[in-house]
Amino acid sequence: MTVTVQQLIDVGTELVSINRPFMVIGQPGVGKTDGIKEVANITNRHLFLSHPAIDAPEDYKGFGFFQDGKADFFPMGQMADILDCQVPAVWFIDDLGQAPIAVQNAIMQFVHHRNRTLNGKKIPDDIAIVAASNRREDNAGVSGITDPLKGRFTTIIEVEADLESWTDWASKAQINPLVIAYLHYRPNNLSAFEPSKDFRQSPTPRGWESVNEMMNINVSPGLRMDLYSGAIGEQCAMEFIQFIKILDQLPDLNEIERDGERTMLPGENQARYAVCGALSVRGKDGPRLDQVMKYVNRLDAEYKVLWSVIWSKKNPDKMDWPEWTSWVLQNKDILTI
Repeated sequence: MTVTVQQLIDVGTELVSINRPFMVIGQPGVGKTDGIKEVANITNRHLFLSHPAIDAPEDYKGFGFFQDGKADFFPMGQMADILDCQVPAVWFIDDLGQAPIAVQNAIMQFVHHRNRTLNGKKIPDDIAIVAASNRREDNAGVSGITDPLKGRFTTIIEVEADLESWTDWASKAQINPLVIAYLHYRPNNLSAFEPSKDFRQSPTPRGWESVNEMMNINVSPGLRMDLYSGAIGEQCAMEFIQFIKILDQLPDLNEIERDGERTMLPGENQARYAVCGALSVRGKDGPRLDQVMKYVNRLDAEYKVLWSVIWSKKNPDKMDWPEWTSWVLQNKDILTI
């Protein structure tokens, strides 16, 4: 069974609140790390982030030394900070499946919630331990995880991309609404990860975040195709660029805000998805929003839903506007927000 990123955040928040260790697995770029960072934020805990794939066992068990004729182990670096931590925290161990067995064995002693001790050094009780890893089939250098370590986690959760959860995140992260609109038009392109040893990419949520950043770079159209291909793959990049080009065929957005009842409606489905995305950042006051809503009301139900989802997530501070409330009540039979 797999869960969405939002479900990961929900269950992760509960597990962290009772300091139970758990592990998250999933394809590269699906949102595992961002999900756990959000859990730390929700629970108001300090976040420690470790990368055991590039660490040595000594980074966790410490270095042996003699003091007063006795042998002991001296914790160093981040591990010393974790052991000395005086506030509630999350210790997030990322890419654990890529770690050498010796490193996994060093970490293992800290994980079980009734032990959490190695070489006499104990993790504080109010530090929750969370690990993440890609899967062996993801071509991510994952050699596997030992059964003793795996068995110390309370549960292992597999996460997959989900458009609704991603839309929530994307709206808060100020992702370009045209990216959001395109992925509602082609939802399968949010995550179509294909492992490959070649230097080519396939669509992932992380890749779309990169595309969003590159949309603000001033480069020639041909180079833009190369840049997007390097983030989400050639076929998907080509489709997305064609989707953006439809903007040139869209009605004047200013005209829509002036007269939503008479401004031309686009004919093609792609164009209607694009105009809904573009309109999600318009309607910045009551009268202009009212005209945008009159325009959207002339579209079929699926476009009304798309516009309302993106607009509401982009404008959470306007949910009490009377124009918005009236429109929601008018369309309550089709809306799910």
